[in-house]
Amino acid sequence: MICFNSYFKIVVSMFFTASAFTYFFVTSCVTPPKQVQAAKVYEVQADELATVGAPPPAESATVLWTGSEMIIWGGTNNAVNSMQASRGGRYNSENDTWKSITDVYAPHYRFAHSAIWTGSAMLVWGGEALRRKDEKLASGGLYDPADDHWKNINIKNAPSPRSHHTTVWASSYKKMLVWGGIDNENVLGNGGIYSPKKNKWVKIPGKTVTFKKSQGGEENKSSLDKLADEQAPEAPKPADSEKEEDGDSQDKSEEPLAEGAPSPRSNHVALWTGSEMIIWGGLGSDEAGPLGDGARLSLKNKSWTPISNAGAPSPRYGHSAVWTGSKMIVWGGWNNSAHLDDGGIYDPKKNSWKPLSQIAAPSARTLHSAVLADHKMIIFGGLTDNNEVKDDGAIYDINENKWYKLLLKGNIEGRYLHTAINTGSAIVFWGGQASTNELVKKGGLVIPLSEIQEKPASAVDSKKKMSKEKGEKAKKVKKAKKKKVTQTPPPPTEKKTKEITE
Repeated sequence: MICFNSYFKIVVSMFFTASAFTYFFVTSCVTPPKQVQAAKVYEVQADELATVGAPPPAESATVLWTGSEMIIWGGTNNAVNSMQASRGGRYNSENDTWKSITDVYAPHYRFAHSAIWTGSAMLVWGGEALRRKDEKLASGGLYDPADDHWKNINIKNAPSPRSHHTTVWASSYKKMLVWGGIDNENVLGNGGIYSPKKNKWVKIPGKTVTFKKSQGGEENKSSLDKLADEQAPEAPKPADSEKEEDGDSQDKSEEPLAEGAPSPRSNHVALWTGSEMIIWGGLGSDEAGPLGDGARLSLKNKSWTPISNAGAPSPRYGHSAVWTGSKMIVWGGWNNSAHLDDGGIYDPKKNSWKPLSQIAAPSARTLHSAVLADHKMIIFGGLTDNNEVKDDGAIYDINENKWYKLLLKGNIEGRYLHTAINTGSAIVFWGGQASTNELVKKGGLVIPLSEIQEKPASAVDSKKKMSKEKGEKAKKVKKAKKKKVTQTPPPPTEKKTKEITE
């Protein structure tokens, strides 16, 4: 085994980092390549999204699909037009056009925040304020695209200011769940449950741990609390049915129990199963480091259930996770010393793990994107050894437990810290970093789902198929020309007959 020393840099992201710029001195080890089967290949044409009216490319933005539009909001590009990037935009995939999002009553511009779709509106919460270094936020807003309008979110009993947390939309309860993250001194293991209908928060109790020495914590918290009150002009008040119930304190019986909750962390993954929130992996305190455990929160029982560690993937953060409808698939990430190329499938009903196949799996990476399309998980981009930015990906077939290589054709920029969504007819990749100090030049790429629904051939078979198709096409053209030349002409007129005989 050959070992060497290198520096590794990660830029701030909602799910993947603990501070704006973090450097790790690591020892990386190069091992002989694994003997794997030749990967079968999906070669897919990727088209660029329209740029007219589009927001500037950004990293740490949030992207969601409404059912008819893609909404981008927040993020930063570490430049003078960060504010412009944070205003976001709405993309219509039917006609490849953009619309702007109003600034009126909008929350303070931010990055490393969260956003979810309720079915009719976008809920934005938390994050870090742009141009206000290290100031975490405990505020947000509700955006209705139907009338291009923002409403304030009540901050009473809201979780403390934070970034790098997670949120999920508990659709069966019509509530947003916020959990974990960091503030300026602590890694957090608590959160809150927000009801848009009541405009009310219920706390999720939990622990916090300090990840660095105190710098006047109470004074710091006070300034952050004040910041939450000055995020935006006074927005329209909620309707009577949406007003918070009277009283300064909430009913403790509504709070989930703290027992069994995951340890404090950021940069973890969170998913909603239809009845529970799953938390797994992430980065704990300096002492705890990368984590390889988690728990499930039931709103019905108001309790946590620890996730089994038997057969679980190794500790990591900067990984991805998708929900298949019955299972969670975890892949990739970083463990403070190496990028990872493995993962696992978690079944909450059995509370058990199964390993993902590693045959023809994509190369190790972190800060990539993962999105589900039918029974396939699409991995794209990411960051790997020596700060190499990936411009390739892979498709994992859940039914077959097999990997297929994904090669995008066109003007493709490698990227990480980007996002990906499934529109129902295509996969859209948006934003991200092209290198450790440069954003992608063009914001979006789109690939049609129809191109990844058919079975791929091997790389050799793919070339043979293309050659065969080219040959068959040439034969058809030649045959058509020959047919045209030898085709029997219609009976000539008397005049033409005379000309021919002469």
